[in-house]
Order: sequence, then structure tokens, then C-alpha cells
Amino acid sequence: MASKETHELLKELRKQLDEMVITKPEAKEKVVKLTELIDQAVTADESETLDPEELRKHLKDSVLYFEVSHPTLTAAISNIINTLNAMGI
Repeated sequence: MASKETHELLKELRKQLDEMVITKPEAKEKVVKLTELIDQAVTADESETLDPEELRKHLKDSVLYFEVSHPTLTAAISNIINTLNAMGI
């Protein structure tokens, strides 16, 4: 799906998500879904189909949801969105 740079950004985001302390069920659900998509993106090869629009949608939703409570996470997600945009994905 993505370049080595994007894979590294996704791995870093995955690490940040793993380290988050989550108390709200809704936030936990968002993080679980996002980590699943990240794992799919990182492990996908050329023959596998991963919907980049689904990943992009969840990334954008996560930015809006976490922008106040987790600014570092939001910055990492925004960086990935920008990279995907630059790649035309």
C-alpha cells in the first residue's frame, strides 16, 4: 500500500496508540478500529486489498476526536494524512 516512510509513520502511530490511557468506551472503540486498520496497512502486500479511503476516514475522524485530549497523537495522525495525500492515496 505505502512507502517505507508511511509504514514507519504508521508503526509510530501504532506505538502511540498502544501507550494511550483510555477511559471512555467510545475512545477505546476508535483506537481499536484505528489500530486494526494500521496493522492491515503495515502488513498488506501488493496483492491484498486495503481500502485507503477507510483508513483516511478513520484517521480524519480520530484527529477530530482526539485533538484536544491527545495533541501529540493528533499531530502524528495529521502527519500520516499529509503523507498519504502527497502520495495521492
